Amino acid sequence: MLRDSIDVWATTATNGDLDRVPSLREVNQVHPRYATAGAWVEIEALEGLPAGQFLARPCVGHVRVHMGEMETLCAAMRRD
Repeated sequence: MLRDSIDVWATTATNGDLDRVPSLREVNQVHPRYATAGAWVEIEALEGLPAGQFLARPCVGHVRVHMGEMETLCAAMRRD
């Protein structure tokens, strides 16, 4: 169900939707698990980001991790 909702949103999202700056703190207050001070400390640096950046960061971070792995493997192969 969630995946279907995300698919619909992703196929209909406009540049304006991606440029919109959501109130992360306000949205998280709805979920008791995320409304704690400790949870907010972990994500407060994301407050104020446009939705497009918020969505892209995990993808970019994931690619960067794999690039680091590749660089490490290449360096190891050059040493051998």
